Amino acid sequence: PGRCGCGAGADMALDCVGLTQTTLQALGATRAGRLGQERGGRCVVVGVPKKPLGFDLFGMMAAEKTMLGSMAGSCRQDHIDMFVDWYLDGRLDLQTLVTDRYPLEQIANVVGALGRGDILGRALVTM
Repeated sequence: PGRCGCGAGADMALDCVGLTQTTLQALGATRAGRLGQERGGRCVVVGVPKKPLGFDLFGMMAAEKTMLGSMAGSCRQDHIDMFVDWYLDGRLDLQTLVTDRYPLEQIANVVGALGRGDILGRALVTM
């Protein structure tokens, strides 16, 4: 706050869940801009919405905020090729991105652990 007289808030907020509540929270977390002087924050919706989103469109416009959709991270094929190159060169450590691995035979236990909040990172079920 202060650089444009705008209120506090994030320049960018991501919603990777896609629930109405989290999308509205992300939009609400972005800072307001000032009409004709500076744009407000940007809300990027990555998570696929489960149902239509009802929100105050006029309020978003008046605050100069932007909402952007990003299906599957808006990743193009050349990005995937670049990520593969990084992985092969050792510059992208995919192993550390996965915190837990479970065999398919333990799926019932895994679903229970997920429901209790016991899985704190990115987990894979392997077949």
